[in-house]
Amino acid sequence: MRAKVQLNEKPIIDILIATAANGGVENCINLTGRFLTEKGFNVRVIQLVFRGYEWADPCMEFHYLIMDNESHKLQIFIDKYESFLKDNRKPDVVLATCWPLMSHVAKTVTTHLNLETIVASWLHAPVNRYDAAGYGGIEQLKLADVHFAISDEIADSIYNAYPDSYIYRINNPVDKSKIHKVTSLGKQTLLFVGRLSAEKNIPIILRALSLTKERWFLKLVGEGDELLKCKALSEELGISEHVEFLGWSDDPWKYADGATALVLSSMYEGSPLVAIEALSCGLPVIANVSSRVSEIIVPGENGYLYPDNDSENLAKILDMIADNSFPSVSSEVCSGSVKFYDGNIALFDFYSKIHATVNGRIIEKLLCKRSKTIIDNVKISIIIPCYNAESYIERCLDSIINQTIGIAHIEIIVVNDASTDSSLSILTKYEEEYPENICIINLEENSGQGIARNIGIDYATGDYVMYVDADDAIHTCLLEKLYIIHQCYPVNVVMCDFETFSDTLPEKAEYSELKCAIDTIEDTDDMQRLFLENAFLTGPWAKLYVRDFLIKNPDIRFMECYKMEDIYFTYLVLAHVRSWLHVSMKGYYYFENNEGTMRSEKIKDYYMHVFVVFEKAVEQLKQLGFYDSCKNEIAFVYIKKVFSPLISYMKKNIIPYPVENEKILKDYLLNMFPDITYNKYLTAEELDDITGYL
Repeated sequence: MRAKVQLNEKPIIDILIATAANGGVENCINLTGRFLTEKGFNVRVIQLVFRGYEWADPCMEFHYLIMDNESHKLQIFIDKYESFLKDNRKPDVVLATCWPLMSHVAKTVTTHLNLETIVASWLHAPVNRYDAAGYGGIEQLKLADVHFAISDEIADSIYNAYPDSYIYRINNPVDKSKIHKVTSLGKQTLLFVGRLSAEKNIPIILRALSLTKERWFLKLVGEGDELLKCKALSEELGISEHVEFLGWSDDPWKYADGATALVLSSMYEGSPLVAIEALSCGLPVIANVSSRVSEIIVPGENGYLYPDNDSENLAKILDMIADNSFPSVSSEVCSGSVKFYDGNIALFDFYSKIHATVNGRIIEKLLCKRSKTIIDNVKISIIIPCYNAESYIERCLDSIINQTIGIAHIEIIVVNDASTDSSLSILTKYEEEYPENICIINLEENSGQGIARNIGIDYATGDYVMYVDADDAIHTCLLEKLYIIHQCYPVNVVMCDFETFSDTLPEKAEYSELKCAIDTIEDTDDMQRLFLENAFLTGPWAKLYVRDFLIKNPDIRFMECYKMEDIYFTYLVLAHVRSWLHVSMKGYYYFENNEGTMRSEKIKDYYMHVFVVFEKAVEQLKQLGFYDSCKNEIAFVYIKKVFSPLISYMKKNIIPYPVENEKILKDYLLNMFPDITYNKYLTAEELDDITGYL
């Protein structure tokens, strides 16, 4: 069965927010908006109530609809957003941000305007907190088509109320530019970063300091309306000399070095971004239960937990740290415990899930998964056979290293097939620069591409495999595009188009829409169609193979010691494949090498290899039962790809060829395809030529 889809690569995303100023939510929106904009999305921040502060990153459109002194009734929110959409381009997705009421507003408006817009909730605090404040609850959230939950608590509350909901667990990103790696943990010094406001419950920390057996110091970075109360309480408790109020800072983590731990005592948090940033610096976290750090803190490994409003328990933890009753906590363990909140990982994950959402797909395996990201430990193995490619190999490697999916997710396996030029020294230089990502396998004797590619697959450890020839290159975003498309449409093989070049690389194309043809093999007609469409261009490149598919079918290998070895590989792939996706993206750049084998005198040395490899492939197709289903198609391919071109070549070439070669080709045709003159794919002229020759 074939299905055709069109993927929207440049959607319009509305981030609909009731009101905003300058804080963690706004930072998160800016980080996400910048990332989505870089990926080609058109992101608009639609703020309903304007507080006089334009906080959105300039890369995004910023619109406000209501001034602060106007009425803030729900119906006015609805009317204003509807009026905005009537005058502007319609969004593909509305990220209803923070309040559950925003899901209600977005769904009401898009339904009334009869738009096919997807509404996605994106809360930044527990649902019950919004409900208690009058900003909507579960009833309003149910109007959203999909939910992006930044914590397990939020995900669970939606799931428990509506088990059939589509819920993606995402992580708020950590801005790496704010991170200062801790070089050494201090002794008996706590750091607090955040607003000095009532919900942060700072008096709990101050009282704990007054109860410790040994003196602790506290540095508070932030401002707020509780500042004077906190200062007065520290005076009252007799600890003012050990408490330092540092005020607001754009670079709060410069104070992390020399601190023992970050301390929190919040009455509630949606996602404890400040704790995640502290851990990213390598600083342990001591926090109460309502700070919502229990999803990331493992007591004794990267921090400690204490009950809400319990100064005595917090003081005991501090005393045990001071007298070394607890095992020491490693900065490396702390930073490693929040790797999935790393900006690159968290943002790519969110982008991938929004991309799927925009295009009407649900990534089932990631619904409601605890802290699991789409790019967790994903790796793509790129296999490059290399022989005397000193003029091209750097271009090839650079195109792979600079992929937008990130080098961390790429494994490059280069099989140096006993090159006699400077290829090996160039490869060694790259391997030294990227020791975690590039593996060079050096063969002592020249063995050919078949052996080199088979060795590469034996070494590959990635989830996916792609073959790239040493003189070719790939589009900067190719791996990212094919990977995300595969997540939306899990198939055995994802294939893109290619573009030839002979001098400089083609201009990098920008894609606003990608057309895809998805084939699932359900009957003989499907098998025949897919074979015919792919049996002539047999290069293994420009395709992303699921490695598990190759491993489960070990006969999918390259013929060794023969040229045109890829015929065997590709035909075996087509025999085993159950699903195949072709995306209309010219993402592979094929170098037309005028000195290549097929364009040089070398062809006379192995032109019959085409026949031998084809013959061996057909033998294997027979064993698999594929031959009987596609006999007419295989016969047609034999005529067009093997018989006619080789006969024509031998007749036109002035170099004499053994007569027995023509006989081999003719006998194979008569024995394997005796009814060739009835082949439905051949034209009348082609049939006349064959009949005359036979």
